[in-house]
Amino acid sequence: GGDDAIAQMIEATLYNPKSWTADGKVKFQRVDGDASPKFRISLATPETVREACGFDIELETSCYNPDTERVYLNLARWVRGATSFEGDIGLYRQYQINHEVGHAIGYQRHEQCAEDGELAPVMMQQTLSLNNKQLHDRNPKEVYPDEDVTCAPNPWPYPNPDNKDPHQPE
Repeated sequence: GGDDAIAQMIEATLYNPKSWTADGKVKFQRVDGDASPKFRISLATPETVREACGFDIELETSCYNPDTERVYLNLARWVRGATSFEGDIGLYRQYQINHEVGHAIGYQRHEQCAEDGELAPVMMQQTLSLNNKQLHDRNPKEVYPDEDVTCAPNPWPYPNPDNKDPHQPE
């Protein structure tokens, strides 16, 4: 669909009531040209993403690089999606946008699956797996416990209408 279609998808995702603006703490505004935004979003080749964000993860992922103030959405993932989303490319793209923008607005840490079968936190590395043990085995230094708990895919920071902040401990 070209640049306009990608921009429309990003805007529709970020302006969705289930996205980061739900609690009123965050507001997004698209700027063009020579403006100085807090961060930019780019759809980039896997090679560009790896050059910008490193080679630590063997699989293709997207990332946020604070040095360049840029969210890099991995083009290969944009086209193919991830196994966790069972072929639903639209939902995966919404996740891809919300997860990486989450890093850009201050949610640096990843989150684990709290309970078998519940919706995954958007800051869980759902591109790689929905299972804590699998994510732990991939990187034991991350937040994921060595327990066989699997969440359901979820592209939204605020998937529930009560808008309770799921990113803050109770």
